[in-house]
Amino acid sequence: PSKIFDILEIFVDLAENYFPKFEEVESPLKLSLTCTNPKFPFFEQWKLVTKPKGEINIILAGKGEILIRLQDVKKILAYKTRLRKRRAAMHRLCEIAETSEILAKIALLDKKDKDWKTYKTLRELISFGLDFSGLLTFAELVRQ
Repeated sequence: PSKIFDILEIFVDLAENYFPKFEEVESPLKLSLTCTNPKFPFFEQWKLVTKPKGEINIILAGKGEILIRLQDVKKILAYKTRLRKRRAAMHRLCEIAETSEILAKIALLDKKDKDWKTYKTLRELISFGLDFSGLLTFAELVRQ
């Protein structure tokens, strides 16, 4: 999973260099990345990759997916470094979500939670179009 961010950075750099106008409109360029267990069926991965739902699709099998617009990738990648310092909080949120997604939403929004400041940073990602499932998947990527 840690290589996913490296691949995203390379993709964005190439898109900016060769297709700078695509950041202003919906990009015809698509990128789908999957991260799975080696035993995960190949053709299931292939289905996920060949039918992208957005401009950039990151799929963690069994965990969730992130759909990102090309113009938001750099902004989202900047959050990665901010949140990497708070891996314990990301781990805690993911653990809560495995038990109950509703409890994880409550933890994310609870001002009295001990990780409120970290979750505040994570909540800012909603402005880039990530839904709650995408936030959890991003947290899962960051914590690894």
